[in-house]
Amino acid sequence: MGLDAVEFVMEIEEEFSISIEDDEVVFFSTLGTVHDYLLEKCAGRKRSDCPTRSAFYRLRQAMGVVLGVEPESVRPTTPLL
Repeated sequence: MGLDAVEFVMEIEEEFSISIEDDEVVFFSTLGTVHDYLLEKCAGRKRSDCPTRSAFYRLRQAMGVVLGVEPESVRPTTPLL
């Protein structure tokens, strides 16, 4: 895993207050797979907003911060590598 990918995972962990194991990261091929993972990992948390929407926009923001990707170009099918 490259440095950008490590920073991206660290940003996700911080943003969502979770810990992601290295063996789980290998399944992250698109933003959509990360999104699905986060929905499962964060299931049961009380939130006032839509968790699906919130997770996607927070992931999109993290991609912009860490990887320098324009947020408007990020879709669930956007490859991570």
